[in-house]
Amino acid sequence: MTGLRVGYLAASADKVLQFLKYHHTVNISANVPSQVACVAALKGPQDCVEEMRSAYQARRDLVVKRLNDIPGVRCALPKGSFFVFADIRELGIGSLDFVEYLVREAGVVLTNGSGFDYEGFVRVSYAAKPGSIEEAMDRMKAAVLKIPAKKNT
Repeated sequence: MTGLRVGYLAASADKVLQFLKYHHTVNISANVPSQVACVAALKGPQDCVEEMRSAYQARRDLVVKRLNDIPGVRCALPKGSFFVFADIRELGIGSLDFVEYLVREAGVVLTNGSGFDYEGFVRVSYAAKPGSIEEAMDRMKAAVLKIPAKKNT
């Protein structure tokens, strides 16, 4: 349901300033369509919940295993969410530089941990098909293997 929060505004500067007067109110609570969707989701069939929970658990386990198979990358098993935070400190590269490198070198997009005040880590989503996860992990590992080893001084 996260897509229900997406929107945009195209207006002249004076209209945007007027919009900002109620922007805060609009963004501090769920909008009516989202609330209606939540009620429908809670009252509707629940068999899909276990199916998705199981699918996300398998994806989580796959991502964590594959990340831990990459030299210099460590990842703990999260208990919830569809993101993991992988520790890249052994690679000797900042998280922003690392994610920019992966985009250029491997076509893989991650989120730098420094954006979460979590430098030395990257956020990896596993809200994708297992085949896409496997391909991304293959590309990521190949790119990481090209990074020069950190020298101990």
